[in-house]
Amino acid sequence: MPNDRDIDAPINFAGLWPDSDDEEEAFVDNGEEQIVEVCGVDLKVRQYAYHSHNANRVWPGTFNLCEYYLSPSPPTGCLSDLKGKRVLELGTATGLLALRMSMSGVSNIVTSDVSDGGLVRDNVLFNFSLNKVPPVPHLEHTWGTGWGGGRFDVVLASDILLYVAAYDALVKTLGEVGG
Repeated sequence: MPNDRDIDAPINFAGLWPDSDDEEEAFVDNGEEQIVEVCGVDLKVRQYAYHSHNANRVWPGTFNLCEYYLSPSPPTGCLSDLKGKRVLELGTATGLLALRMSMSGVSNIVTSDVSDGGLVRDNVLFNFSLNKVPPVPHLEHTWGTGWGGGRFDVVLASDILLYVAAYDALVKTLGEVGG
């Protein structure tokens, strides 16, 4: 598992002061490409200094989920549990978890994150392209606003419970996406 330095997003102070640059511009203009080792594979990823919903970086839980599913021995090593299933990565941020799962043979995976005008989607597509992996579908969705993306057999999510105020909306969305 990488140390914190390996997954640090770039630093940007836009948005901390009322007269600073627009936060959306900070997201778009301050991307930084890094190489991150994910379950034995070096992947390129573009992270950002800021996103209003924290969808700007690789979160540590990504590595835990990858290790759980891709470990070569029990009790982990459950990759077969995902193959042939419709899988949703909820709160994808950079798309790195879905990218790594796709590389491991999970063929029916979809990414999803907040409706933000395509910023997250574009970065996920960029990260797939950066690693020469065919892109997977991405659904923009803000939790609790009504899901229109169909039902899924498995929902993968890591480091998504940052704000207590969002829990009810998350539970509503999970009820709509789960099979």
